[in-house]
Amino acid sequence: MRQLHLNTFTKKRMEKFVNAVEAITAVLVMHNDLKPRNFMIAPGERVLVLDFDRARTYDEGTITADQRE
Repeated sequence: MRQLHLNTFTKKRMEKFVNAVEAITAVLVMHNDLKPRNFMIAPGERVLVLDFDRARTYDEGTITADQRE
């Protein structure tokens, strides 16, 4: 695995990072500490999100329509 670095950053890779964050929020989790060192690139260009110690979960009934978007 390797960390994200600006010299290896591509649009395709950015889309994978966005998809990873969308997957986290889809299961009602807010990471609360997203930064480059909390993302890793695994073999096959799979993106991993790390360091969930500050993460919070949401109760479905407390999320507003704006937060769902």
